Amino acid sequence: MVSKSRRTRERAPLPAKLVMPKPKAALARPRLFQRLHGRDVAAIVWLHAPAGGGKTFLLATCLRATRTLWYEIDASDRDVSSLFHYLRVAAEEQLEKRLDLPAFQVGSAGSVVAFARRYFARLFEQLPRGTRLAFDNYHEAQNIAEWNAVFRELLAARRQDSKIFVASRRGPPPQLARLRAAGELDVLTFDELRFDEGEVEQWMRKLGSATLDCDVLVRSTNGWAVAISLLARRHERSPPRKAADRSSVFEYLAAELFEQLEPRDRALLPMLALLPRFSAEAAMRLTEREDAPAMLRRLERDHLLIEQHGDERYGFHDLVRAFLLERFREQHTPERRNEISVRAARLLQDLADFELAAELLCTGGAVDELCGLIERAAPEVGRARSAGYSRASDLARTRGRARTAPVARVLVRSHAARSLASRAPARGAGFCGVS
Repeated sequence: MVSKSRRTRERAPLPAKLVMPKPKAALARPRLFQRLHGRDVAAIVWLHAPAGGGKTFLLATCLRATRTLWYEIDASDRDVSSLFHYLRVAAEEQLEKRLDLPAFQVGSAGSVVAFARRYFARLFEQLPRGTRLAFDNYHEAQNIAEWNAVFRELLAARRQDSKIFVASRRGPPPQLARLRAAGELDVLTFDELRFDEGEVEQWMRKLGSATLDCDVLVRSTNGWAVAISLLARRHERSPPRKAADRSSVFEYLAAELFEQLEPRDRALLPMLALLPRFSAEAAMRLTEREDAPAMLRRLERDHLLIEQHGDERYGFHDLVRAFLLERFREQHTPERRNEISVRAARLLQDLADFELAAELLCTGGAVDELCGLIERAAPEVGRARSAGYSRASDLARTRGRARTAPVARVLVRSHAARSLASRAPARGAGFCGVS
């Protein structure tokens, strides 16, 4: 008779996709652990956040001491039959025995959904009470309708004492709307996953980087896990330099997010980065694409670089915006960049965006429009002596561009609308240093 220990040694190792990661620095995050393990938590918790948002890290930390079947979905799972196969492998490994499950035959007659219903019912009958299932990277299969339909059957077959966790860059598919409406499925959002200062301090202590300014780290990354990790590592290797600090984050953004987008999306987003915030209408006007509003809704829904600010405005994380502006410079010729910059400036004619509008007009060489902007905004200069005007004049001086120097002088000595209007040179030859 073969001993249990010998059978364990002879068993083939689990595929990597079925092995729960082991975080190097497990963090206590009680506010989130409560969302996953609390008494009133829904039976299904869906973690919805972009790449590097901390989904896998949180699940692996929170579930490491529990009986959990871990399943990392990848490109090889396009065929739904892989779900049946790997769940069997994971369950039999954990229970150390063969399970009595129906065998899926590719091309067999009958509905895959009907088979899934029978399969999952038998699976949960044989799993121990309190077993948890965790599915990482669900977005890899989320565009496959059959996968979503089969996964719905898995969720419907769960026992009351079972918990199921799903991590995805996208929200729950429409097939799961009923579960969410019934309160059986809860969504943990990216805003909730962001690290606060206390959590970053704990993280840095575990990494031996307690000297880092955690408040600055949180503010510069907005609590985005991967950005915190990359910037902390960069700081350890060399003295912090802004350009160098950002390079590792940019490399991550390029590989994990930007290059995975559709070509049309990769062409549109860098243009939008010229605007600090923008509406769907502004995006359509700037990019001259009628599908821009639909694209923004899709990318924001899937947490792909876009963030929503209020009901009708969008924007980018500061690091994402800096990355996209680099891409904007790489994608377009100087002439094309100037053309788009001027178009963006025309969308920023309100006082709050004066500095950026002026900068874009300077960049685009639109001297007449820049002077017109100064004249239109002049009444506000006289009433409020806006700090924005002072900063704009500083910008003009520090740029050292001949065509902006007279504009700087006009701004500095502006005290009232009438004063500015009387001092501004006539448009035409010689104005702003351009003949």
